[in-house]
Amino acid sequence: MKRWLVIVFLAAAFASPATLKADLWVGGHGDIGIGLVGNTLDLHLHFADAVDKEGGGSIPAGEYAPGDHTIFVPGPSVDRPSGNQWNFLGGPSDKIWFLPSNSDPNKPYLGWATEELAPADFNGNITVRLLSIVSAPANANFSVWSLDPFGTPDSHMSTADGISSADQFQLATANHEHFFLGFTQEGLYDIEFAAFGNHTTLGNISGTGVFKFAVGVPEPSSMAMLAMASSGGFLGWLRRRKNTKVVS
Repeated sequence: MKRWLVIVFLAAAFASPATLKADLWVGGHGDIGIGLVGNTLDLHLHFADAVDKEGGGSIPAGEYAPGDHTIFVPGPSVDRPSGNQWNFLGGPSDKIWFLPSNSDPNKPYLGWATEELAPADFNGNITVRLLSIVSAPANANFSVWSLDPFGTPDSHMSTADGISSADQFQLATANHEHFFLGFTQEGLYDIEFAAFGNHTTLGNISGTGVFKFAVGVPEPSSMAMLAMASSGGFLGWLRRRKNTKVVS
């Protein structure tokens, strides 16, 4: 029932024919992919195979601009684990909605991929950085982390202490990784990531992308704001892939 509420809200928010590609991705494997387009790193959604969308059917395999599809983070939420090592998630009493680092048939299996980048073309790794939270529910925190073999968390990105250059992780070229993603509030999130690398001939290059997440059942007020933002020039932005060059 909750998923149907989500898709009804999203359908209203993306009512214009120009945004009908904004399906809700609810299951199957896909990546935030990083490729090279011209002299810019290109962040996009990459589906090697078709993935499940809300309401039945599938989103075809292919590459899509960051805003073309919304990534669903379903409930139920879990209590934030106790202990200071989990402070990056948020407050001790926070609930956490999350995407896992392993495959779960009831959730999108979101990876991070540099498989389009040839190792011979780059000096060192690609840095993926949390650049900004463009929009999110009030008092929400976002985090990315992994676990060591003993279950100890390693925080890669967290808004609990603000956003800085420390909110990043490294990816080898021609590689593929999975991490946990956590959210402390239900609603819609627009999250901007940046990728940086040193190309053997182009030098320092970068790119950004704003990715959409729908966590639990988005609040109607959040959807109303999205509907207003979906008018005018914003629709044109959704119809094309747009990367901003940000060189560290």
